[in-house]
Amino acid sequence: MNVRVANKNDKDYWNSFVTKHSDYPCFLYQWKRILERVYGYECKFLIGEDQNEIVGVFPISFIKSKIFGHRLCSLPFSDYGGPLLSPEKTGISIDLFIDYLIPHLNKADFLEVRTPMQTSVTNCLPNSLELGNMKYVTFVIDLQKSFEEVWRHQFDKYLRNSIRKAIKNGIKVSEENFEEKFSEFYTLYLMTMKKLGSPPHGKKFFRTCYELLGESRVKLFLASISGRTIGGVLTFLGKHIIYPVYEGINPKFRNLNTASLLFSRMMEWGCEKGYGSFDFGRTLLGSGVYLFKKQWGGTEKALPYYYLGKKIPRQDPREKYDRISKIWSKVAPLSMTKIVGPFFKGEIGY
Repeated sequence: MNVRVANKNDKDYWNSFVTKHSDYPCFLYQWKRILERVYGYECKFLIGEDQNEIVGVFPISFIKSKIFGHRLCSLPFSDYGGPLLSPEKTGISIDLFIDYLIPHLNKADFLEVRTPMQTSVTNCLPNSLELGNMKYVTFVIDLQKSFEEVWRHQFDKYLRNSIRKAIKNGIKVSEENFEEKFSEFYTLYLMTMKKLGSPPHGKKFFRTCYELLGESRVKLFLASISGRTIGGVLTFLGKHIIYPVYEGINPKFRNLNTASLLFSRMMEWGCEKGYGSFDFGRTLLGSGVYLFKKQWGGTEKALPYYYLGKKIPRQDPREKYDRISKIWSKVAPLSMTKIVGPFFKGEIGY
């Protein structure tokens, strides 16, 4: 297998392979362009070829930060990463990709590979990289049935009561036009990120995602009460899987169970549209968010991270910078997080 860096002429070549072996939008070539355009990352999306036939890909981004250090990542702002390999070709070595990265790894603290999507990659990756200590999981909801079955057999009674309460309170959820409603969602997103003590993406990131991935892969769901938007979720869509990636809830209305109704309606939408599953996404084990997602009755799956380098992180960034996060949450005004937050988001890459 020969390894080379993909160029702009390889977009269709790359995407054809990716869509054959993965349902995840962040593996598409457009994600490279998003990361480069919005955050200025140096992206090297590697192609492995055998006799001029593509047999594997490995998307990599070089994050250069004066604050948090230099590192290679597959993939920034994504729950999944790592190589995708053709199952029809046996004997493909991930080490050939790693060897290609060595000159760049010498200039970085470490290489981080987020959860691979192929079992074959997960099984062999520990031979080349070190398993990290990150305690991430996701919950996957099976949508290959009627929503009534999902409601009855997967949601526990407390969750069903929570959703009923939201409906009783007059909350309505609908799929909305991104261009018309994005600003309303973004304000709510900023509120939620400030509450979490986490720097937000800027508007440019979301608009670029919508522009390059398209409306078939980026959907916006909003919750409203008496005509006022109080919550929203931005989702990425694969062919068969729904990935809710960004949430925003007005804290004044959180106790009305806005989030519960939002996710319920999205799953109902997914059942109606023929999606196979709903992937809740990266969640820190044991956190409050973990407990919220657990009640939906999905299959819990570990999301391992793998590392190679001289300064491998031993702690989740949210735990490492917990004190700073709490200060950010309490002290930083919303106007400041809107301006400064995207800079730190790019520096961290999470």
